[in-house]
Amino acid sequence: MKKIFFIGLAIFVLIVVSALSAQPPAGKAGKAKGQKRGPVTSLVKYDTNRDGKVSRQEQMSHFDLLDGDGDGILRTGEMPLPHGKDGTDPGDLHGISVGFINSYDKDNDRLVTKKEFIKHFDNLDANGDGFLVESEMTYHD
Repeated sequence: MKKIFFIGLAIFVLIVVSALSAQPPAGKAGKAKGQKRGPVTSLVKYDTNRDGKVSRQEQMSHFDLLDGDGDGILRTGEMPLPHGKDGTDPGDLHGISVGFINSYDKDNDRLVTKKEFIKHFDNLDANGDGFLVESEMTYHD
């Protein structure tokens, strides 16, 4: 009976820890009034020169990497090339998701153009300095 209790307790603790680690980070990430935030991103994923911020050029390099067929438009299910045009490895290959498209697609045509990708960057750049830092790359409502 004690064994079952401790197994149940261990499972409960694992569930609680998993739920807590999935919550958005605490603190005031600061959302400009009326500004919408993009999806959770990793600064490391986009910060190719590792200077602690993401420039528009770094963001556009990521767009080019995702644009597997090189036509300047991202579509649901499009696969990035095995290696980026600049020789970088895109990591795990996966098709572009509907959620990704919905986050960036402003005209609801189910496509993401370079213009929409840049607009998303500009919307995240709360202080307008042309760079994104971790606090600007946060959860959206």
